[in-house]
Amino acid sequence: MPDPQLHRQTRILATLGPATEQEETIGALLDAGASLFRLNMSHAKPDWARQVVQRIRAAAAALGSDPAPEVWTRLAEVARAAGRERDAETAKRLATVGD
Repeated sequence: MPDPQLHRQTRILATLGPATEQEETIGALLDAGASLFRLNMSHAKPDWARQVVQRIRAAAAALGSDPAPEVWTRLAEVARAAGRERDAETAKRLATVGD
């Protein structure tokens, strides 16, 4: 049977935070139809985002789903935190969340 998410025109965006970051909750959101997950980095640390992205991937693998995690940040803030206000490449590297 084809994956219904592959043919869906509408995407459901779920924002994850302290109340929704557990793998079980993410799985329930996937079951409810979520296809994108937003992690707002305005007040979060990169380690938190890495952990949550791993939880998204684990929950999705258990359900045979393939959602897209999105990390929202302002690159200028990341660059300032790195002490390199004008170094956009450093900001992009620091903003990348992955394995």
